[in-house]
Amino acid sequence: MNVVGIIAEYNPFHNGHQYHIEEAKKAAHADFAVVVMSGNFVQRGEPAVFDKYTRAHMALKGGADIVLQLPEVYSLGSAEYFAKAGVSILKNMNVVTHLVFGSDSASLDQLSAISSYLNKEPANYQVILKKYLKEGMSFPVAREKTLIELLPCIDDLKGLSKDDISTLLKNSNDILALEYLRALQSSKIKPIAIKRADNSYHDTDLSSEGFSSATSIRLHLKEHGFDARIKEQLPNEAAIVLEKTKAIHRPLFLDDFSPELYYALRFLEPEELASYADVSFELANRMKTCLSDFTDISGYISGLKNKSLTYSRISRSLMHILLKHPALPVTQANDVPYARLLGFQKDASPLLKNCNNAHFQIITKPANAYKSLSKNAYDMFLKDIAASDLYNQKVFEKYGIRLTPDYAHPLCILD
Repeated sequence: MNVVGIIAEYNPFHNGHQYHIEEAKKAAHADFAVVVMSGNFVQRGEPAVFDKYTRAHMALKGGADIVLQLPEVYSLGSAEYFAKAGVSILKNMNVVTHLVFGSDSASLDQLSAISSYLNKEPANYQVILKKYLKEGMSFPVAREKTLIELLPCIDDLKGLSKDDISTLLKNSNDILALEYLRALQSSKIKPIAIKRADNSYHDTDLSSEGFSSATSIRLHLKEHGFDARIKEQLPNEAAIVLEKTKAIHRPLFLDDFSPELYYALRFLEPEELASYADVSFELANRMKTCLSDFTDISGYISGLKNKSLTYSRISRSLMHILLKHPALPVTQANDVPYARLLGFQKDASPLLKNCNNAHFQIITKPANAYKSLSKNAYDMFLKDIAASDLYNQKVFEKYGIRLTPDYAHPLCILD
């Protein structure tokens, strides 16, 4: 039996995501699709536009068979953390045979060659990378320039041109694909790349042809609300989920959390800020220096951004501070201790019974988590609960709508 794994955010679930699930099952000849999905906060460093249960329900209606939540500290991680943690969960389930991911290039051979080289971490690569980082370049730019400089000397990358390297390391989905492949090293799970059929991740306009990007859907939703144009971008069953649960009336966006973040930043010193994930001392000092100009989060990020600090990196750092996520070694993402079950199709329930791993738990009842998790894992789980409480409270403050708290929320189970 083949089981395909997918790592996603579904922010929100749209036509392109349903296409991806369908194509993933076909490509892997899979009977089931297991999705590891971000929780209420996502990798770009923002709140999800709709809560995790609504998005899981939409995904199940769109072809997913099991939806698990990635712990929030990894949902908000860099591409490396995000990919390693998602792959760790899929590996630990012991039932997943394939990982299928979207790619701008779908050049699996080229991506595999680069990932294999990066996993070796050669000394000359590290030296040149550090040189570019010291010059103030962001990590993505420094890595690209390092590989291009070393290209004539790297046997593993023969056949790739400078343009190939530049293209593969600039596209968001190829960068994630590269990290998935690095995380899959020595795993029995087989990777499959599917060429993206939708618009670019960064496109801000809805498309009348093909699939619109999630970015454009969120932007349109923020500016115009849930209208006919948004509905066209979603599978019919997913749109029905939004309408029935009334989630369309309660989207959240980054600046909604501005008061909470300002309060957190105001009462922390740079040394304390630097103890949180993704926050360097340099960034911590900039945060304090720029705090007097704080009006909202998006404007604050624009003021912090420079050549070495990307918007997403800063935004993730701020959300880690808001949610009190401590810095974790990247190796910890290789062995995520648990995943939260959000929902499943009834005919996929036997898969869950076959997920036997003494060091990994699928949490179905939050109240019982303390019995099955180690102290460190349980502390991480409590931060997931706190993140959901904060998200739910913001929905209440903005819309006057009370969402069901995590401890009482039922699983989404479809017949």
